[in-house]
Amino acid sequence: MKKISIVCSLALSLGALCASAATVSAVSVNQGSDLGVTVSYTIDGPAVVTMDVKTNTTVSLGAALSRLTGDVNRRIPAAGTYQIRWQPEGPVDVAALKFEVVAWPLDDPPDYMVLDLNTNTTDRIRYYPSAGQLPGGLLENKDYRTTRLVMRKIPAKGITWMMGATTNEAQSIVAEEGAHTVTFSANYYMSVFELTQRQWECVAGQYRSWPSYFSNKDVRDMRPLENVCYNEVRTYAIVNSTAQEVSGSSATVDSQYLYPGAPHPSSFLGRLRTFFGGEIAFDLPSEAQWEWACRGGYGRTFWNDGSSIISIDHDTNLDRLARYKWTTASNADQYDGIDVTTCGEDDGTAIVGSYEPNGFGLYDMHGNVAEYCLDFKTSDISALNGAPNANGTQLASNPGTAGGMRVVRGGFWAYPAHPARSGRRLAEWPNVRRGKSGTSPAAYGIRLCCPASLQ
Repeated sequence: MKKISIVCSLALSLGALCASAATVSAVSVNQGSDLGVTVSYTIDGPAVVTMDVKTNTTVSLGAALSRLTGDVNRRIPAAGTYQIRWQPEGPVDVAALKFEVVAWPLDDPPDYMVLDLNTNTTDRIRYYPSAGQLPGGLLENKDYRTTRLVMRKIPAKGITWMMGATTNEAQSIVAEEGAHTVTFSANYYMSVFELTQRQWECVAGQYRSWPSYFSNKDVRDMRPLENVCYNEVRTYAIVNSTAQEVSGSSATVDSQYLYPGAPHPSSFLGRLRTFFGGEIAFDLPSEAQWEWACRGGYGRTFWNDGSSIISIDHDTNLDRLARYKWTTASNADQYDGIDVTTCGEDDGTAIVGSYEPNGFGLYDMHGNVAEYCLDFKTSDISALNGAPNANGTQLASNPGTAGGMRVVRGGFWAYPAHPARSGRRLAEWPNVRRGKSGTSPAAYGIRLCCPASLQ
């Protein structure tokens, strides 16, 4: 009789031990005449369940596990007995393999969450322990940049780090980047890519279709969304107009939709939450969440792959990480005659994921489009300890006004290196779409964030 190695386990993260872990038991493995493998298991409570298959105790089959179906890579709602089906692409000797069925606690799910934006999908939320197990491959499967969202869990719980900057970082520091310590109380998910034009279309296309200025139909799907304002992303209904400044009664900000309140139900974030039945509390990141995620585990004076910051203008260490002035075909500070309706992928905004990822596996945190954060802009945030700055200058007395500028981070395609630094803080009025207006470039987009904890 062939011996099959089986491991039942619960998952622990980089943070503290989780109190709500379920236990997996009674795992059995059977291979049918079609070479398909059925793995049965019993679990004693709710959990997210994943499975790894290894050739020995250390080597995972990785991408070969993309053909998993059944009760795996998803939330299991209750105690019971469940089955996983694996259809290998060729013959396998199950006796030589080690099967690991893992129960992840709901308050600390796996490192990757994938959400399907197709309306005809019944099981829209999937979880994977590593990028290597994403079906089809993260960059090879274009669905992850068009009709699905890939979220990466950022290890943050209990971590104390230095936000801002104290050294000159190639003489580009400004006073409002004052260094201060931040301690996070929880992990969180950040989207691996900036939100693309096609992903906006899946969620909000019937309300404002293809709003971005870089609109060449041949390449627009995987380009980042731009030409949207903060307010239609979060605080009021999406406005179907071409106006640069969105105003009027339809654009009035109701204070109940300001953070920490939930987004307006007809905003992009409100519609995205509804699309997934309220199960995922999508939002914009706070600027502390954004900066920690951008740094990728590297401190001040570094780009987010660990290379040194050496220039405020053309930094060759940034060339492999970002679409910025010196990696565009025109090296343009502004539009410089770019036709946004025909512009290919070598100029203007880049297809997301075109450059190397940071230390956390996130793409385009430097450059491409600057990304809105939750926070109102204020010069000194040292007392917040990473909490969002939720206090605008005008909203308490007049919620219908612009209400103070919002933080944007990361620099963008037409800027030189210094605004792309992890600690650099920019701002924009929340009712202004920064699309093409004279020489003002299509600059601002969004990256999604949500808690790394399930209800």
